[in-house]
Amino acid sequence: MKSNKVMEEHYYELSVLDKQAKELVKQLEEFEQQLVEVDISLDAIKTIYNTKKENEILVPVCPGVFAKARLTETDKFIVNIGSGAAVERSNKEVIKLLEKQKKAISDYNLQARQHLTKIYKRIEDIEKELKNV
Repeated sequence: MKSNKVMEEHYYELSVLDKQAKELVKQLEEFEQQLVEVDISLDAIKTIYNTKKENEILVPVCPGVFAKARLTETDKFIVNIGSGAAVERSNKEVIKLLEKQKKAISDYNLQARQHLTKIYKRIEDIEKELKNV
């Protein structure tokens, strides 16, 4: 009787842990995508900064659609700060902001990976216990 109750508790815990692990894997995928997007943004800022003024560029309007434009500034960018407000920032300020975002995302990514490792370890321990019941 006692072993049935223990088994039920273990199976319940396994299902909870499995759900948590799947959510963490999904978050990790999102973190990886965000890191890719930040890297693309950093490259774009650096490329624009190194482009001569008045050069013609293609500006994305929506996926697969671009408008031709001429660069008038290569060292100033407009940054959305939320609530419909935007401010002008230098390329160095934007790069610093993006690097800070990248660091925060990397830190969250590391924490999530460590938590996922603990979950997998606990799942492994429960499976061993179930074999011994």
